[in-house]
Amino acid sequence: MVQHKSKLISEIEREFFDEYVMPLNDAIWDERLFEIYGLHRDHPRVKEADDITEVWRRFCTDMKSNISRSLTIVLIL
Repeated sequence: MVQHKSKLISEIEREFFDEYVMPLNDAIWDERLFEIYGLHRDHPRVKEADDITEVWRRFCTDMKSNISRSLTIVLIL
């Protein structure tokens, strides 16, 4: 619940799509990723990730089922 101009408004925040993609074996890693985000080649979320084809399929399904056509979304890669 959020109060706005003396009115209580119910806002439901849905969870956002948050998946990692398994990089190719010959991927080049930028050490700044570790310094900034703590990500590295052996990070559990990276090692257990699916390939881009599978993650993209799930992403598209998620967008189609959870985002209204009247909304604008921002995709950050």
